[in-house]
Amino acid sequence: MNFQELSPYEAIRQAMALYNNAGDRGEISEMMEAFTDDAVLDTTKEEIVGAPAIESYFHKVVSDAVIGGPDRRPARHHLTTSRIELESADTARAWTYFILIRDGVTVQTGIYVDRFSRRGNRWLISRRRVKLEYDADAR
Repeated sequence: MNFQELSPYEAIRQAMALYNNAGDRGEISEMMEAFTDDAVLDTTKEEIVGAPAIESYFHKVVSDAVIGGPDRRPARHHLTTSRIELESADTARAWTYFILIRDGVTVQTGIYVDRFSRRGNRWLISRRRVKLEYDADAR
């Protein structure tokens, strides 16, 4: 794989990291930089369409003290195995395992099933399905 082929993969990984790093801190406006304007977030409980609706959803997650902020329980999303496949010069699919640790305890595991779209020199999430495999809070 030469450098030109590697660049989209690294840009996609950057978007993944931005989503989780900013989200863990409760920095929703920064996290939204990882999404296209017409993105879809599928939580398996609901499908949220468009960046404004996704942003509102995450503000509620923060206000419910699930993630982020100085008085909130620290959340750390760890991304593990990731497979990225370019479909075209402007679209890609990805499957990435995640582990969510809070207060030193694993509280969720799952997989992000993503579609990415290139916008200029950036790759952004155009569709994310969050597929939970383990959820301690749901027990």
